[in-house]
Amino acid sequence: MIAIPSIEKNRLSLRAPLESDLPTMDDYLSKDRMSFIGGPFDDVGTWRTFLASLGHWHLRGFGFWHIEHRESVKMAGALGFLYHFDWPEPELGWNVHHDFEGKGVAYNAALAARRYEETHIN
Repeated sequence: MIAIPSIEKNRLSLRAPLESDLPTMDDYLSKDRMSFIGGPFDDVGTWRTFLASLGHWHLRGFGFWHIEHRESVKMAGALGFLYHFDWPEPELGWNVHHDFEGKGVAYNAALAARRYEETHIN
């Protein structure tokens, strides 16, 4: 098992990816606007993205959390740290799903992730 910590905030939870998130991920990743990250993706591409996220946690000890909007209990996006094999340092990245854009989700999640990073990621 991969130990992925949770971070609880007033409006958001940063939590481990769950298999039940796949339909929401598939809806988000299947849009034409995903062309900037190699998409749009079909359900197999979504599955690979999901597995890559878990693999990053396993190999690096950190990665992307899924952002859950606490009031609606819906996946609002994903956010976390990536450190690819040929990068000089980790990078904070995020995506916010369509219904949650413009509501401060990425900003608030990024603040929480950076606080986590200060003590847990070298």
